[in-house]
Amino acid sequence: TVTEADERTNTSKALTAAALANTPISKDFTFGDGSASSFVLTHSLNTRKVQVTFYDATTYEEWSFGFSRSSVNAITVTPAFVPTSGQFVAIITGRPNS
Repeated sequence: TVTEADERTNTSKALTAAALANTPISKDFTFGDGSASSFVLTHSLNTRKVQVTFYDATTYEEWSFGFSRSSVNAITVTPAFVPTSGQFVAIITGRPNS
């Protein structure tokens, strides 16, 4: 089961794709380039049902930014200022195809 895999309690079973279908996937993206104030982050999860967390790449302080779920495979982040190169990280979490 997924629980057994997460807890590593059974090493004799193989997981199937069906068993993992509802397992959330997280992807991280570094953004900021010193000139743009809008960033498209392509997560390819085939769903708009995603949660997004932003933090400073140096201090790890959490930030809030406006963003839209612009397609089933991407979000568009729109900070109110121009971030420096690689200033922020976005973690996008969702269940594929949900």
